[in-house]
Amino acid sequence: AIALGFRVTADAAEINAQIAMAEQIGKEVRTICMRAIPKRGIFESMVNCMHNDGRRDTRLPVGSVNCSFLFTPTTVPAGFDSGKATTEIGTSIKILADKFKYPFYSSTCRYATLKRANNLPPGGIRCSITISPHEPPASRFPPPPPPLPPPVSSRY
Repeated sequence: AIALGFRVTADAAEINAQIAMAEQIGKEVRTICMRAIPKRGIFESMVNCMHNDGRRDTRLPVGSVNCSFLFTPTTVPAGFDSGKATTEIGTSIKILADKFKYPFYSSTCRYATLKRANNLPPGGIRCSITISPHEPPASRFPPPPPPLPPPVSSRY
């Protein structure tokens, strides 16, 4: 495959293989997130994963996976450390990207302790996860044009 910005050209077999891998990665991200939270207690948790199947323009290459994870406990379960849980999620996402030989991953998690909120209830976690088979360009926007040369002074 040839990466052209956010668009990737590949043959049908390679695209299908990337889509199948993306589906598997999405399932594993769900498992990683659910493993990081307590098994008991009153809480809501949600993991949403979407992957680029090549049928729509998602600004990421075919085979890329975007996931969001939200954990909102009613009360903080005894012994649960949301900071430690977010570290575990980040480490597991790196291992997952390496396992599938995906060169680009990003895992951004925010959490709330009893002292820190981040618009979350105490013990809550919010993560945004991206795993991609191709490294996206540094920016979606083209670089700025080079500066103009200094004016030439002339004497009359």
